[in-house]
Amino acid sequence: MQSGGAERDADESGERLKETGRERRKNPRYETQTDSIVLALDNKTEVHGRIENLSVSGCRVEVEDLCPAVAGAQIEIAFKISREALRLSGLVQWFDGRQQIGIRFKAMSDGEKLALNEVMAALAAAKALRADQESAGVEGAPQKRKEEKAMEPALAGQGAERNRERRHHPRQKMHSVAAIYPIEHGGKLNAWILNLSLGGCRLRLETDALIDVQVRVEVGFFFEGMPFRVGGMVQGNYAKQEVGIKFVDVSERNRKRLEDLIAELQDRDREAKGN
Repeated sequence: MQSGGAERDADESGERLKETGRERRKNPRYETQTDSIVLALDNKTEVHGRIENLSVSGCRVEVEDLCPAVAGAQIEIAFKISREALRLSGLVQWFDGRQQIGIRFKAMSDGEKLALNEVMAALAAAKALRADQESAGVEGAPQKRKEEKAMEPALAGQGAERNRERRHHPRQKMHSVAAIYPIEHGGKLNAWILNLSLGGCRLRLETDALIDVQVRVEVGFFFEGMPFRVGGMVQGNYAKQEVGIKFVDVSERNRKRLEDLIAELQDRDREAKGN
């Protein structure tokens, strides 16, 4: 995305877009903490972020890295909430100069509208539940916190959990033969693991291949003869032939094996640095 602070006409709508940070309030917005991927169509720049609020007309996103943007720039944003995976086209409505971006959605297909309305209904139901619990006063507070914790993974597509894992699970460098198995499409893509954490991994494919974000996969690899196979979801496409995988639905057995492997890699890294 290119930097800029001046107003300009939006080609798609003919409306004046202003980088004022003011958001339209014609449609109700609901707070959420949902992982997303923002793709600038002008230069194919892709950044990860978190949707902070959402309406049927747009959203506010906080991106992880500094991301210069300009009002009127065309983008796509991919995210998953309440079992609905969406990839919507939009325009940058405003940009705070750092990491906050306001996005206005462009025209949607009937299927996209239906899916987004389902998401909004789920968020509205969650907000109503929180309001009812708050009205119950202090006595209902423990139950409120319990219900919120139960609701967040379903409503945010486990976005909050993904954010916590990125903070709490450092990635360990690794170089091992691997393969990606797209669950829906079948087949196999040979790759190398570049780094690994309890939350996911980054892989370099042996050949050029484009894998859409949010696609469910399995990642298989070996470490000193021990086989690993973990379910996941494509989180993003990075440098040429590199993809990020978010582990999902990991069994307790697989999680324990990953923990042991990462601990072993960390021990070896410390020993190498000590020498």
